[in-house]
Amino acid sequence: MDDSTSNYSVPLLTNRNENSNQVSFSRKVWEENKIIWYIAGPCILCAIFQFSLAFITQTWVGHVGTLELAAFGLQNLVISGLTYGIMTGKGSALETL
Repeated sequence: MDDSTSNYSVPLLTNRNENSNQVSFSRKVWEENKIIWYIAGPCILCAIFQFSLAFITQTWVGHVGTLELAAFGLQNLVISGLTYGIMTGKGSALETL
């Protein structure tokens, strides 16, 4: 073995005070929180807008008449139930990957 290439050595474990690149726990939590909100924020807004649209539409249909309100309520229940079931199935299928 040639000793000319091993003129210096790097310790495997460094002292915590010597390493100036240490990041605090709160900074790590903040960075992870930003990533999670970047991914989950649009999903949350989409769900809020979807439920708001159904609520506002049902409110306006209620001003037209009771038969129309009953029809819209039934349709909204069926469509929301089917959508929730399909999305839950897709989410369960993705968990296995």
